[in-house]
Order: sequence, then structure tokens, then C-alpha cells
Amino acid sequence: MDVTFAITSLDWTRASNDGTLVLTASGRSILSLADPVARMRRTIFDYIELVKPPWLSSAHRGRLNITMYVEPALRQTLHEAGLIDGEDAEAVAFWDALSAKARGLRDDLKLRTGRVGERLTIERERERTGQAPEWKSIYSDADGFDVLSVVDATDLSRLRIEVKATTDRERGSFHVTANEWAQAVSGQPYIFHLWVLSGENPILRVVNVDDIKPHVPKNFGAGLWESVCIPFDRFP
Repeated sequence: MDVTFAITSLDWTRASNDGTLVLTASGRSILSLADPVARMRRTIFDYIELVKPPWLSSAHRGRLNITMYVEPALRQTLHEAGLIDGEDAEAVAFWDALSAKARGLRDDLKLRTGRVGERLTIERERERTGQAPEWKSIYSDADGFDVLSVVDATDLSRLRIEVKATTDRERGSFHVTANEWAQAVSGQPYIFHLWVLSGENPILRVVNVDDIKPHVPKNFGAGLWESVCIPFDRFP
């Protein structure tokens, strides 16, 4: 860990009006931890949160996955802080908090990727139909689709479009929720827009309900499915 970088970047100190360094609330919080191990763990967490290294997005897979990819200096620091194999409550809480950060990063990336796909669908539908589609998902996720368009320029029947997008052409996948599927099979016009954003030019595959149907599970007994994950490469 770069100590100079940590001290100057983690908001532990600030310059007062007379130019001297004083502790911030964050700095006082660190120093208030009497246990040096707890202080080290808090420092490591703040550092990782600031730097956001590439491996952080996979923290939800567990500590073993992380320790395989972190730089040697940080791995040694994790070891000294008892975080490599520690099972005490504070160590477990550390990894749980890091996992939550990872899920937040992944959810943020997923949301931003999805919005790009939805915007592309809005632009395409406006050009295709000459009508202004409604961007439903930015107001609510309860409708079971993202964009409300029309069948075509001559048929103004409402067309429901669920948009899925990925930046991973080979391993990308998308989820269809039970609510989305209920809307899809309701008898109203409904299609899926699958956008691949990995290349220079976005690629769209328009998929109908019958194409998705073989990949959707059924409820059995008291079991109710909530979401199904489908690879993009099922629809080349």
C-alpha cells in the first residue's frame, strides 16, 4: 500500500486556515480504534474503496478469488491484518462489506449498460415508426417492459419492448423476470431487443416471445420461479 497516497487521498487530514494539518472526522475515526488490527483493516477498506481496483468487481465470489489476483503488497497487508484466513466476526464483516461494494459496482455497470440499450431502442423505434416511443422503465420497473412503441407506421397498436444489453459478446447473458414473462405472454404485442455493445457498432437482435419460450422454466408444486438467465449467444 502506498502510504503517502493513502494519507493524502483518503480524507484523513486537511489543511486548516493557518496551513497546518488537522484531522478530519474520518481521520479521528481511524485513530479512535484502539486495536491496531482493527485500525489496519479499516485503513485497507478505505484504500480499496478509494482506488476501486479492477478485481473489486469480483469480490462477491469470496476472499480466495481476490487473494489470487491482488498485487503482492496488498496481499501481504491483508495477511498481516488477519484477513486472508481470519474467521472472527470483524474479518467476516470486512469481506461482506467488500462484497456489497462489488455488487454495487456490478449493479451500476449493469444499469448503465441497460440504459444505453434502451436509448438505442428509443432511437430505432422513432426512426422505424415515425412515432415517439415511451421510455417506461425510467419511471417504473413494474410494467414488465422498458419501451412502449407501436407495431409499425401503419399499425398503431401498442408494442411492448423489453430491452437487454451486454458488453460481452461471447459470455453475456440476460435475465427475464416472471413479471416480464407474464407481460410477454399476455397476448399483447411484445418483443425483446437484444443489444450487443462490445463492438464499434451496436448489434441488435429482435427476438419474439416464441424464441424466448423454450428457455423459460415452469412452476412445479410449491416452487415459483422468479428469474431465468439466458445467454445472448442462444440468439446469434
